[in-house]
Amino acid sequence: MAKETDFNGYVRARLDHKSDRQCRNFHVSRLANLKPGSESELERAKQMAEFFRSHGVLGFVESFDASVAELAKKIEPEWPDFTWKSTRSNTSDKRAEITEHADLTALLEEANAEDMDLLKWAMHPDRTARAL
Repeated sequence: MAKETDFNGYVRARLDHKSDRQCRNFHVSRLANLKPGSESELERAKQMAEFFRSHGVLGFVESFDASVAELAKKIEPEWPDFTWKSTRSNTSDKRAEITEHADLTALLEEANAEDMDLLKWAMHPDRTARAL
């Protein structure tokens, strides 16, 4: 699909399918799927984010190298020979293309409101003090 249209068309096509979570609350969906239960997806995502923070590493794509370095420190006692190398592939900067379509930005903000709530929750000072 990505090769058949521009970014604007790609995002709109993904959002047209309500069950497609690629462009709709992706992080909430993925984290919530790890914890079955009757709570809302957002609540289950928060619980899993806290689990990962307390038992491993919770980080941001923008800080991926720092997150992997932190993970390497945590697993060093069990895997002292673990090494990693930072690589970049399949990346691009679509921010300029998004800002050209204010209506697309608004659509994405609406479709990802729970992801934004999860981010605000994760960035709360009480939580970031325990994070990277």
